[in-house]
Amino acid sequence: MRSARRVKKINYLYCLFSIIIFVCLSCFEPINFGSNKTNNPDDGITVNITISDPSNDTTDIQLRPEFNVVFAESLKTNVLGTITLDDPQLELDINNATIYFKTTNIKDDTLVIIPDENNPLLNNKKHTGITIEGLKTAAGEKIAKYSDNNYNFTTTPFLWDMSFNNTGYVTHDDAGGGNGLDCGEAMVIDSYGRILVTGHCWGTGYDMVIWRYNSNGTLDTFFNDVKGGYVTHNGAAGGNGSDYGSSITIDSYGRILVTGRSYNGSNYDMAIWRYSNNGTLDTSFNDVGYITHNNAAGGDVHDYGVSIVIDSYGRILVTGWSWGSSNYDMVIWRYNSNGTLDTSFNSIGYVTHNNAAGGNDAGRSIAIDSYGRILVDGYSDNGSNYDMAIWRYNSNGTLDTSFNGTGYATHNNAAGGNGGDSGSSITIDSYGRILVAGNSSNGSNYDMAIWRYNSNGTLDTSFNSAGYIIHNSAAGGNGDDQGHSITIDSYSRILVAGYSYNGSNDDMAIWRLYNLP
Repeated sequence: MRSARRVKKINYLYCLFSIIIFVCLSCFEPINFGSNKTNNPDDGITVNITISDPSNDTTDIQLRPEFNVVFAESLKTNVLGTITLDDPQLELDINNATIYFKTTNIKDDTLVIIPDENNPLLNNKKHTGITIEGLKTAAGEKIAKYSDNNYNFTTTPFLWDMSFNNTGYVTHDDAGGGNGLDCGEAMVIDSYGRILVTGHCWGTGYDMVIWRYNSNGTLDTFFNDVKGGYVTHNGAAGGNGSDYGSSITIDSYGRILVTGRSYNGSNYDMAIWRYSNNGTLDTSFNDVGYITHNNAAGGDVHDYGVSIVIDSYGRILVTGWSWGSSNYDMVIWRYNSNGTLDTSFNSIGYVTHNNAAGGNDAGRSIAIDSYGRILVDGYSDNGSNYDMAIWRYNSNGTLDTSFNGTGYATHNNAAGGNGGDSGSSITIDSYGRILVAGNSSNGSNYDMAIWRYNSNGTLDTSFNSAGYIIHNSAAGGNGDDQGHSITIDSYSRILVAGYSYNGSNDDMAIWRLYNLP
C-alpha cells in the first residue's frame, strides 16, 4: 500500500514537473524566420524529419537565429553533421552551434539548432531550400537526411536593440543650456556596461560635455546628480570661449579622461580633463581636474588633443598637433597620473615631429603595443598633398628606428589618384601587425582605405597582395568613402566605421573583412 502511494506520488511529481517544463518552453519565443511552411510564422522553421530507427518516428528541428540559452530541461549535447541552405556557401558550423533536447528520448525531442550569429553569410539572405544530413548525437543516435526545396524564408537579424531606450537609439539636446548644437565625438564603455560619450554642446559658447548612459539607454542620474547624467566644462584654458572633447578613455580606477582643446583667449590649447566616477572633477589631477598645454611646437598658436590612451603604468598619452613657426607638427604628450608632465619622456614630457613626408604633420590616433612602444597614425604633407603616416616611439620618447629604419613610415596613392592619403585610426593585432584605417584619393573622390604593416615598418604584402585595400561607394553614391575608426573583434575580423556618400548625402558605414594571418 505504502509502495503504491509512493508510485502515485512520484507520478504526480513527474506530471507536475512536466507541466512546469512545458510552460517554460512555451514561454520561449523564437525570432521569426518568415517560413511559409509553418502554421504560425512566429514559430520559426519546424522541419519534421525521420529518425533512423525501426519505429520511423519523427522529431522537430527548429532553426532559430538565436544565441540566448534555450530553457530546455536536462540534456545539452553535441551534434555532428551539416545543415545546408540553398546556397552552398551557407553551411552552418554545427561545431559552433548549440543543440538542446527537451528530454533524453530523441524520438520525442525538438532539436533547437542555434547557428553562429556572427556568420555574415546568414544575414539578410533569401533561401529557397534546406537540407539536413549526417546529424547524430554524441551518444551515436542518428538522424536521417531531410531535404525540402519548397522552403522559402529570409534570415533577418534584429537590426535595432529595442531594449536600448525602446527604440535602439537615444539622443540628447541642450546639455549646455544654450538650446543649440550637441555633438558626440567619441565613446567608451565602462566595466559596468555604461556608455560614456564626449563631444561638445552650445552654452554661451561651446562646452566640452560628457554624457553617461545606462546600458538600457537611460541617462545615468548618479553621474553628476546636479544635471543628472551629463557634465559640461568651459574655460579650461582661461579664455572663457570654446572647449571641445575629442577622445575619451577610462583608467584602472574608473576615472574618466577626455582630451580635446580649449580656447585661451587668442588660440586653442590642448586640454585634458579627468572626472571621478560620480561626474565631479578629480582635483587630485593638477589640483583642478584639468590641464592644458600650449606651444608644444614653438609657434604659440594652436595645440589640439585628438586621441588619448593610458599605458600600463597609468601614464596618460595624448596625440594631436601643434603649430610651429611656419606649419604644424605631430605631437605626443605624456602626463603622470597626478597631471604633471612626465619629464622622463623626451626630457620635457612631450615630443614633436615634422616633415615625415616633407611638410605639415598631424597625429590622429594613438596606441601602445605589447612592448610599450607608442604608435601614432595621421598624415604628413608631401608638398603636393598628404601621405598617410605612422610613427613609432620608444617609451622614453625617442623615435624607434627599428621601425622602417627611421621610426616612421608614409604611404601615398593607395587608391591610385595621387591626391592625398590620410590615416584616422590605428590598432595592433595579435600578431603585432599594425592596421590603419583612413582614406585615399582615387582622383575623383576618396575611398575608404585600410593599410597593414609588419612590426618592422614594412607593408605587409600578404594583406590583399599589396599591404592595403580600398573600397568605394558602399552607400551606392560613387562619392567619398572614409574610414574613421578601426578595431579587431574576437574572431580576428577587421571592422571599420566611417561614412559613404549615397548620392545625396553621407550614410554611416561599417566595413568588415577577414584579418587572415
